[in-house]
Amino acid sequence: MTTKLSEEQREKLDGELKALKALENGIRKQREPFDRMLRDVEGLVAQTLERYGVDGDPIGHCESCETLLVPGDLGCNCVDGPVLCADCAPTWGDLKKQLENPIVTIDLDVEDEKGVPPREHMATIAAHIAGGGSLDDKIIHPL
Repeated sequence: MTTKLSEEQREKLDGELKALKALENGIRKQREPFDRMLRDVEGLVAQTLERYGVDGDPIGHCESCETLLVPGDLGCNCVDGPVLCADCAPTWGDLKKQLENPIVTIDLDVEDEKGVPPREHMATIAAHIAGGGSLDDKIIHPL
């Protein structure tokens, strides 16, 4: 699309854009001390994590009990989004019950949020049991 501005429109537009740019620059100037403070706090966070031997940013908190989760902790990234600590993670039996008795009707071939159809989850449960696992085992992995 080609814009056809008259000379007068171009001059008005230029003036308005320059005024907005000046406003933006003024706000950025006022923000500088806060940006410096935020960088200082970010540095303190990094030093604190390093002091505790945490490699990387915290993952967050368990959605059930609020336990802090850091990289390497055992937990469960649930398909529908929540991250749970090892203590709050569901068991293979919980998953099986959820798939066998869903709250809403599900199609075993329709993919979930992570692109996995429920039928594949059932196969994963069966493989866990066939490999010597139990339905009472927690579904956990390093976060």
